[in-house]
Amino acid sequence: MVFDKLLKYENFQFEIDKRAVYSLLGYRKGETTISKEMATLLENSFKEAIELVDTKGVYIVRRIKEKKNGISLFNSEIVLRGKSMEKLLYGSFGVIFMAVTIGPELERKISEDMENGSFERAIVFDVIGSETVEAVANSFNSYLLIQARQIKNSLTRRFSPGYGDLPLEFQREIYRELSLSRLGIEINEKNILFPYKTITAIIGIER
Repeated sequence: MVFDKLLKYENFQFEIDKRAVYSLLGYRKGETTISKEMATLLENSFKEAIELVDTKGVYIVRRIKEKKNGISLFNSEIVLRGKSMEKLLYGSFGVIFMAVTIGPELERKISEDMENGSFERAIVFDVIGSETVEAVANSFNSYLLIQARQIKNSLTRRFSPGYGDLPLEFQREIYRELSLSRLGIEINEKNILFPYKTITAIIGIER
């Protein structure tokens, strides 16, 4: 893996988990029945959502410098603190900062539907968007794992700001580290990213 170089990735191969979408919308196989109208809406929404998705990914790999008073890195001002990071990176010698997004168009469509009163379709698009960005993140994760295994390394699970004791505020650190503004991603005063269907994460690299 290449250290200290910001790299883009766009060759995503992914598939939306339709069963997960149905489940999140409250449908259970053998328990609930989907009307013909809803089934048509869902299938059309899947097709339209895919056309609106513009997947992009970026990452950078840093070597761990030391693990005293937080985890410091070479060539970075970031210091990773807290029990969650200690546990995640206990056996790691390097750290990957990554981000993926599916772009703004699907969210614009959701906003249009909300304004036009098409609330049901807006909800469907929102759920599909959430599952899509998760599938994209998994695809990116698989690519990084292949890169690591080629040099006989392994990866930890990915960990995002807002989970465990890694505060959501850390989103801003990753935002700067990955220069996410170059991908058209914005961050507000509450450390929320736009497009909303964007995932940032930290992954440890182990021998």
